Amino acid sequence: MYLKNNHAQKFKGYVIEGITNNSLFKSNFNIFNLSLSNCKASTIIISFEFAKLHTYDHEVSPMLKSGIYGKYNGIEFEITTDMENNIMILTEDKSKIDHTFEDKYNSGVFTKIVKPSELVDCVNITHFGIIQGEKLRILQANSNEYQIGTGSILIGDKLNLPRVDRDTWLGWVPKSEVKVLEEKTSINPHKL
Repeated sequence: MYLKNNHAQKFKGYVIEGITNNSLFKSNFNIFNLSLSNCKASTIIISFEFAKLHTYDHEVSPMLKSGIYGKYNGIEFEITTDMENNIMILTEDKSKIDHTFEDKYNSGVFTKIVKPSELVDCVNITHFGIIQGEKLRILQANSNEYQIGTGSILIGDKLNLPRVDRDTWLGWVPKSEVKVLEEKTSINPHKL
């Protein structure tokens, strides 16, 4: 299960965080109040025994652009699928939309169902950081640091990352110590 939000967030209070199957998950208090158009439920209870409770004392800045993107009518949008496997484009930028987009949950995120044939130049963007010769996925960023994680005890110890679970090391590294790599993988929109 991969739960993420590419939009700027300010975490207040407690956040449960960890990595499962190399995927980041987060939840305020372990309850997700979902406002995503690809979910029919209004609330999902998430319970992971190995989650570790953290408090955040800093604002999390917008993440490096990551996820699936493509062009619709010459304009780039983030792409996702809903529960019925419909392909949806989404944006918070009102200048990109017309009357055919909807803000279904009054969240400021505008979505539209599109056909795969209407999309071009689709890519999956992922960011990695090279830290002391090790390549790790960048999970999020703040103004001065990147959050990185690993399931390797050798890498976790080498980078002095806090152990947050039996097989998970997660920590913040100064941006000055990270060489950022962006991987773009072309995606066939008919296979989304």
